[in-house]
Amino acid sequence: MSSIAPFLVNKLGPFVEQPKGRKKISMTLVAALSGFEGIVLFGDTEETAAEYAKKTIEKVAVYDFQDHPFRFAIGNATNEGNYADALQNEIAGRLLSFDKYDLGGIHSALTNDLTRFYSQHIWPRAANQPQTQYLLVLQPLPKGDLQIIYISETAVNFVAVHYKTIGVGSYFADYLFNLALCGGDTDSLNTLLTASVYVAREVRENIAGVGPIRQIAVFMRNGEWDYVTHDDILQLEKNIEPMHEALRRAFYVATDSWIQDEDSLSEMNNTLEGIRNRQIEWYGNWEGGRAQRKSCLPFVANRRSSGSVL
Repeated sequence: MSSIAPFLVNKLGPFVEQPKGRKKISMTLVAALSGFEGIVLFGDTEETAAEYAKKTIEKVAVYDFQDHPFRFAIGNATNEGNYADALQNEIAGRLLSFDKYDLGGIHSALTNDLTRFYSQHIWPRAANQPQTQYLLVLQPLPKGDLQIIYISETAVNFVAVHYKTIGVGSYFADYLFNLALCGGDTDSLNTLLTASVYVAREVRENIAGVGPIRQIAVFMRNGEWDYVTHDDILQLEKNIEPMHEALRRAFYVATDSWIQDEDSLSEMNNTLEGIRNRQIEWYGNWEGGRAQRKSCLPFVANRRSSGSVL
């Protein structure tokens, strides 16, 4: 099987060598969220080794090539960067070998390749076998039904649920997404992006070793794709910061039976309305910049190959 050229691969790099008895740890959150307008995919950017070393890496790669029948993106969660590099190389190379969008063929080919890879590189190791998980987003061109694929070791599964997360941060993220994404598949891109930033920040602040997200890939059902920059993510975090106060106020209003505090209810409503208005404004500005960002999309996809973080 041919492999994608090294310069097109997300370079995670090796972990720092550690003394005997010290365990390699990769604290990660990667998530794919689906709504009626499209799918968003993001990953945090921190890699840790044991308790003393960390570095910034990109865990999501977008592969977009002219005349290929589908665009795809890969996000990974692993405890061994070298094996994740090699396996992602194999997955990307296999997907690029298809001359048509064939989900059945893709499923079979990936299953066979994963079994071969694990037989050669993972299973022979008696102890400390690397653990890898992947989230893939497939986007047929010129347009068609988007598909999320979840890979855990040699298992390849099509994801039919509203969202899927992997990594150590996934447990807390699943809880928060379940609360935030009450609209299910009817959620808009604005809702998906806001939920992504909110949940990613909460996980970062409460799960050791999970870092910030610096970019979100957006795949739309009309066949186009886009991205949210780090500056926009910082703006989104600022927009939704008052959510904590709104939640505290909501609990107080709902549970304090001694005081009828209409002012608190009014303040809570004002806070939520402020968040909504800021998000509407931000999303309008983000959509308005789509044409300008479109010229940068090939650069954004190719820059993934360097492992640099935008």
